[in-house]
Amino acid sequence: MADHHSEQALPTCPGVLHDATRKVPPTAFVILFVITGTYVLVYSLSLHQPVSPSFMTGVAITFGALFALILVGNFLLYARSG
Repeated sequence: MADHHSEQALPTCPGVLHDATRKVPPTAFVILFVITGTYVLVYSLSLHQPVSPSFMTGVAITFGALFALILVGNFLLYARSG
C-alpha cells in the first residue's frame, strides 16, 4: 500500500505565494518601524542619549532584508502570472 502523502505536491498554489508576499513582509515592516520609532524617541527625547550605531546598523540590515523579500516575492508573482 503506497503512502498517499508522497504523491501530493508541495503547497505552491498562488494563494500561498500571494499571502507570503503581500501580507507577511509588509506586516513585519510596520512592526519593525514601530519598534524602531519607539526606541529612537525614547532614547532621544527621554534619555537624551544618541542611538547606538550597532542598533541602527541592525535595523538598516533588517529593513533591507524585508525590502529584498518584498521585491523577490513580487518578482515571483509577476513571473508566475506571465
